[in-house]
Amino acid sequence: MKRIIFIVILISAFCSAVFAQDGNFEPLDRYGKVSANEEKARLDNLFIVLSREKTYEGIIILKFDKQSSVNKRIKRVKKIIGWLKFRKFDLNRITFMFAEEVSEQTTFLALAPTHKLLEDLIKDYKSAKAEEFEQKIKEIFPRN
Repeated sequence: MKRIIFIVILISAFCSAVFAQDGNFEPLDRYGKVSANEEKARLDNLFIVLSREKTYEGIIILKFDKQSSVNKRIKRVKKIIGWLKFRKFDLNRITFMFAEEVSEQTTFLALAPTHKLLEDLIKDYKSAKAEEFEQKIKEIFPRN
C-alpha cells in the first residue's frame, strides 16, 4: 500500500515539475541512507516515470558520506547498475552524477530532457552514463 501511495505522489510530482520554468533542478525524490529494498523501490518508481517519458533521461545524483571509502562508493554504484540490469532498463537513459562529499549520504533521483539541458546540468559534476561506469571508475573515484 505504501508503495502505491509513493508511486502516485511521484507521478504527481513529475507532472508538476521536473525542472522549473527557469531551468532550476527539482528532484523527483531525495533520500538518505535507506535499506536496499527501499532504494530498489525508489529506483523502480523512477523507471516507471521514465518508461512513460521517452524524451527524458534519468539522473541519479549521489552525494557520499565523507567517511565512506572509495570501495564502498564503487560498490553502491555497481549495486544500482545491477538493479538497472535486473530490471532490463536501458543503461543509456541513466546518468550518474557524483557531487561533493557531505556529512551524510544523500541520493537525488530526477529527470532531465535529453541533450542540451542535460549537458548544462552535468557540466559541474563528475558524471557517467550507467553503461560507461566501469570504464570511468578511476576518473570518478581517483585513489590517492
